[in-house]
Parts: sequence; structure tokens; C-alpha cells
Amino acid sequence: MLRNSFKYVSYKDLKKSASDFKSVYNAPNETSALSELENIKETWGIKYPYAIGNWESNWEDVSSFFQFPDDIRRIMYTTNIIEKLNRQHLIN
Repeated sequence: MLRNSFKYVSYKDLKKSASDFKSVYNAPNETSALSELENIKETWGIKYPYAIGNWESNWEDVSSFFQFPDDIRRIMYTTNIIEKLNRQHLIN
């Protein structure tokens, strides 16, 4: 979701918006995550409506993420390690 959102954000706003978007998936539960998304919408919604709309239109899929404990969620969103392992496996 973050990568897809960043496609719509200007480079000069990328660092701050990334920090704000991370507050959504770092939220302890779905209710808090929705609240964080609303805060982001107030801050960035006018300037980057497609970035916010991406999260809203995919919320049904994103919300299932919050059913898992924090340790499992951290593994799920740390995909670089998994992607690297899969690439190495495919090459060998």
C-alpha cells in the first residue's frame, strides 16, 4: 500500500507523508488505523487524493492485516527480506 501511495506523492512531500502513512499500519488495531487514515486525509487529502483513495478503496483487504498480532504484522510488512529470499531461491 505504501509503495502504491508513493506513486502519487511529490518527492518533496515523500518523507513526511511516508511517516504519516506508516502511522496507519503501525496502529494497534483497525479502529485506530481508520482514525489515523482520517488524520492523513485531513492533512494530505486535497493535495494527494489518489494516494488516500488507494487506501480507502482497498480498506477491506488492508483491514484484515489488523487481525494479526504485532510481531506477525511486522513480518508481513517487512517484505524485502522475503522478496530477497524468493529471488535467491528462484535463481538457484
